[in-house]
Amino acid sequence: MEIEKIEEDNPKFSLKNIYENLSAGVNVYSGAKIYINKNEDYQDECQKFADKLKALSESNSEFMLYFTACEIEFPIYFNDKIELNKLFFDTSKFLDNVTIHCKILKSGFVFCEFNKEFLVNTDSVDDLEITDCTFSQDSTFQSKKISRIVFRNIIFEHNFSFIVGTTSQQDILFEECQFLMPTFFHNLNLDKYVKFFKCDLTKCSFVGSNIQNVEFANCRFKFDQLIDEILLKNKFININSKNENFIIEQRNIVNIYRQFEIIFDNQKDYKIAGEFHKKRYKLEGKISKNPINFLYKIFSNYGESYGLCLFWLLVSIFIVFPGLYLLNGINYVEEIKERRVENINGVYRQVQEDKKNELPIQYWNTLAINNGYKFHNDYGLALALSLNNSLPFNKEYGFKKVDATKEWTIGFSVFQRILIPILATLFIIALRRKFKR
Repeated sequence: MEIEKIEEDNPKFSLKNIYENLSAGVNVYSGAKIYINKNEDYQDECQKFADKLKALSESNSEFMLYFTACEIEFPIYFNDKIELNKLFFDTSKFLDNVTIHCKILKSGFVFCEFNKEFLVNTDSVDDLEITDCTFSQDSTFQSKKISRIVFRNIIFEHNFSFIVGTTSQQDILFEECQFLMPTFFHNLNLDKYVKFFKCDLTKCSFVGSNIQNVEFANCRFKFDQLIDEILLKNKFININSKNENFIIEQRNIVNIYRQFEIIFDNQKDYKIAGEFHKKRYKLEGKISKNPINFLYKIFSNYGESYGLCLFWLLVSIFIVFPGLYLLNGINYVEEIKERRVENINGVYRQVQEDKKNELPIQYWNTLAINNGYKFHNDYGLALALSLNNSLPFNKEYGFKKVDATKEWTIGFSVFQRILIPILATLFIIALRRKFKR
């Protein structure tokens, strides 16, 4: 294989000089500054350069062109009438805009710096690999058809947009990429060949996209800084929360959170799935204003903590409501068997009579009106009423002797009969989520 390597001390080459001297083998330009003469049109020169690449790659299978540690000082522009094939940049700097509209057959960028805007807008990409590169300004990648594209260890310092068609997504990989500014994967239908590996996706927006088949492996999210809600808040900063467009966009974010929850549940990454579950219900609560969502959060952390729900269930039954009943008043009916001797027709007989003695118990504005009962006895009576309201006990087993007497106590009793079944239901839901996983 013929390799022609051009390497001098700080050499400078015009693009015209390069494409006029390309050989049929492997061409390597190292440490060079590439420029275009002032009297030349950069788009026309790029066209001639690409035409020469196409001619050599078609005539010789061993042809390749490498730029290593070079500086490209002019705007790169490839129009849609040419093909980009067997062109590789390694450890190079692009000092001006890079615009690629042509079909990409096989090319790559490794350890490159893009100081200005980077734009790819093409119908087809056969094989493109971008590795260990930094994009300092806005970058956009758009293609209708992709066979293979790899972004590996990339730093996107500014906005990045990724737009692809629905056909032939055979291999799309984002590996260890850093998205430092808002990044948009909007309105896409991504299939199972798309993979994100070890990426921080906090600033990535997938609103309007179908991502359920995408693989997210070892990805990271900062859940208090997710970009979709931040962008939504900034966009509608002075808009009423009942605005129709605002609600529609909120629901789109809810849909993405639901997809992420399903994805990470299927991947058995239950921690991240749980976080998206909580984010989803929190946002749904803002939309619907449903008080059940508030209870869902307070009592079970949106179904993620059955322990929290059990805690509230036990505290309500054994502490909160017994305390309320003692403060506001309950009535204990004490059954007394009284015996006496009566003279019936000259005959003395012992007679037993059942009597009921009502003992009011109340701890509000008084130490206790409890007719000699001690506090632990009073608490036991209040607990009996709480259990009677909470659980399906039969009153014949002693609980019928305690009842509410005051208006406030009756109100709290009715409220307890509503609240406890709700807490029990939330506990069952949270427990089911735990064992289902």
